[in-house]
Amino acid sequence: MAKLNDLTGNTFNYWQVLYRNGSKNTYAVWRCKCLLCEKEYDIVGQSLTQGRTTKCRSCSAKLAKQSEFTNDPIKYIFNGIKVYPSIFILLF
Repeated sequence: MAKLNDLTGNTFNYWQVLYRNGSKNTYAVWRCKCLLCEKEYDIVGQSLTQGRTTKCRSCSAKLAKQSEFTNDPIKYIFNGIKVYPSIFILLF
């Protein structure tokens, strides 16, 4: 059996680990607080340590809506100027 690492007090991306909250299958579950919205969720420890979760779903959705590139994915920023790839190729 693998040794359990105590993640209490650690921060992973936007998650702060509060305490261990049992197990799911064979994985340790940790009670975490999202640092953006202050809500608490249960997260599998392996997802935290491997970087598969970075913030809660509600914050991810809010940030995706605020993103400038969500509406127009082909836009790039070059020296502070918004350019499209076809124009960029013609200029250089």
